[in-house]
Formats: sequence, C-alpha cells, structure tokens
Amino acid sequence: MVELGVLRKVFQDYSVEKVSVLQPEQVLKQHWQAIQAMRFKYKVDAMVRCAQCLLLIRKEHGSFMTYLAGMGLPGAIKSDVDILCFWTAFGRLRAYLWELDFPYFQNLTSLCHLLMDIGFDCAKPDLAVMKAAVDLGIVAPPAKQKKNPQKSRGHSEEALRRTVQAIQAYAISRNTRPSIIDLYFLIRGGQTGVRHLVKAGYPFLA
Repeated sequence: MVELGVLRKVFQDYSVEKVSVLQPEQVLKQHWQAIQAMRFKYKVDAMVRCAQCLLLIRKEHGSFMTYLAGMGLPGAIKSDVDILCFWTAFGRLRAYLWELDFPYFQNLTSLCHLLMDIGFDCAKPDLAVMKAAVDLGIVAPPAKQKKNPQKSRGHSEEALRRTVQAIQAYAISRNTRPSIIDLYFLIRGGQTGVRHLVKAGYPFLA
C-alpha cells in the first residue's frame, strides 16, 4: 500500500490538518477495500488520532521534531552519559505521549522504533531482537503462562529496555550506531525480512 501510494491518497497526502478532521467511519466506508491489508479497522481511528496529536504538538511546540530537540535526546550516543541522558529524556517523552493519549507510541517498543527510524541512536526490541537477546544471554527467556505453559507472557519492559541499552553500549564500544547492531540482532533472531541479506544456509535462519 505504501509503495503504490494507496495510503497517501486515502490519508490526504499525509496532511496533519486534513487527516485530523477525517471521520474514521467514512474512511472505512469509502476506502476499506483499498486498505484492508491493514487488517484491523481500528488502525484508521488510531491514524486520525495520531494526526490530531501531532497537530496539538505543532501548535504547542512548532513541530514534533522541534519538541524532540528540546527534550534532551542525544542526537548521537557516544558515551555512557549519553545513554543515561537518552533514557531520562525517553521517560519524559513517553509520559507526554501518555498525556496526549497518542496511539501506539506510548508503547516502549513502538516508541523505540519511531526514534530509531527518525535517526536517533536507538533499537527496536521486537520479537526477533529479543530472541537474539535471549540467545546472547542479555536477558532471560520470558516467563511461561501458568494456564498455558506452552505460551510465554512476553518480555517485561525492564528486559526490553535492558536489551536496547546493551545494544547502545555495544555500539559505542564498536564505534558504530545502534541501528547497525539492531540489524545484526534481527539476523540472529531469524527475522524473515532480512533473509535476503545473508547467504542461504545461514545458521540462524534455519
């Protein structure tokens, strides 16, 4: 949908002002056939709410990026002090997004993903990355559910944060960026989207 420009057309060329006043039920009625690859209809409501939140941030701070610039988030992490500054600012940012009722990015993993995508020294602790973190001994495997021992409860936020911090610290030691280490973790974790980056038979993609 992104490559074909379907979302851009449905969501008004991504204009924050225009999307913020869309009626989700009308979008679904008129365009669901074109965007049903989204799978969940509630995502349309969330996208409209995201636009409304961005508009509020723009009115208060000028832009989302201007707001982030004033949060104290290091543009690049070069030391342990930078890591500490990053997570202090991360906590303030997350609290602000909770206050706005900003969809999705109240979630630690999603917010990490957003920050990494817009250029901050972060990593996304998704399933593949956390699998690699367990394999490497950074965190313990998630606890099993009592009612269903075959299923895990998922990693705690502490474990997610510890994994990202470990990636940031290792990136410093190797004079590289956390996003590069994140890619290595995705490969180690067997993420399907990176299979084309390694040779056939690579052990962690078996």
